[in-house]
Amino acid sequence: MEVRLFYHSKVTPWDCNLEIVFRLLEKLKRNGIKLELIDLSKLPEEERLQAYFKAVTPSVWKKYRIRRVFGSRNYPATFFGREVPALLVFENNKSIASDVYPHEEFGKVISIEEFLNQLLNGVKK
Repeated sequence: MEVRLFYHSKVTPWDCNLEIVFRLLEKLKRNGIKLELIDLSKLPEEERLQAYFKAVTPSVWKKYRIRRVFGSRNYPATFFGREVPALLVFENNKSIASDVYPHEEFGKVISIEEFLNQLLNGVKK
């Protein structure tokens, strides 16, 4: 498994404590999970949008919502990786994401922290 965190070092995220997320990711890394941190302040806008399009695939497969989590109906990727950090999960295929966080399921947003805590608990067992 590999996880990639997209964030922007010059933008304060909404409803996400990156310090906690970084600590959880470091614990997972020590448990063998491959990790990549991608600071979008150092990348062109096209690469940020390409990452968003990778996040769309698991949302379609698993039937949860990401458009309004990362933007709005008319501007779906506006906050992706900036105001709303994004975590993409890759299983066997390193080019197709198998999951994305945060996302909305059944009217509830599943946060990055929530997913990482669940994953860490699963890794420790």
